[in-house]
Amino acid sequence: MLNITSKAARFATLAIAIVSVTVFANTAGASAAFCPADVGYSPSIDDNVSASDGCQIGSTNNDRLGGDASQYQVNQDMMFGFDDWIFAAKAMDSDQDMDIGLSLVGDTISGQWSIDDIWNTMGVSSLMLVLKSGNGEPDSYVGYLITPNTTAGDYLTPFINAASGNPKDISHVSAYFRTAAVTSVPEPGSIVLIAIGLLVMTGLLARRRQRRAPKLLRVRKMDRSRLK
Repeated sequence: MLNITSKAARFATLAIAIVSVTVFANTAGASAAFCPADVGYSPSIDDNVSASDGCQIGSTNNDRLGGDASQYQVNQDMMFGFDDWIFAAKAMDSDQDMDIGLSLVGDTISGQWSIDDIWNTMGVSSLMLVLKSGNGEPDSYVGYLITPNTTAGDYLTPFINAASGNPKDISHVSAYFRTAAVTSVPEPGSIVLIAIGLLVMTGLLARRRQRRAPKLLRVRKMDRSRLK
């Protein structure tokens, strides 16, 4: 069994802790669901925002922010398979982290949306518009993955009043984006292998140091005998 020094042991403990946190973060269950063909009395809501390449429903009523980006509801839900969405701004609300020119022309039921050309100026790789309402169907926020390089389009509320079947007002529209510079996180299995490699290297270094210590002691004794 390897006799690892206290410093090496601390390093190994840190490596294991990092692996544990990272694996936990990457194995958190994704809660988003693809938009069904029909929601209550409403026809398909897949194309209620144009131009878009996909529609998903979150796990809660509100796409809450709070805390760091990893705590954003859209990242907890892994909307469209990603957990690195960056919040930009809300229309119909003063909450804004970044001015991307998000604006709506219309009302809380339908209209047109537009943004600045963030695809080229900010290196954006993905853009998602999230629509939120009160109690209705669906009872969670709805996200639309915008077609790349699109800077304007139409929107129609995906929400209805379950009792009457009438369209329900949108309370806000949020914009989230991802950039090409975001580095993908390694799979948990790869991280574990890296940690094991670090532990093995730490053990080998500790053993090498222990083997070298007696040799240095013998050299010093020989040098002293020559001085007599």
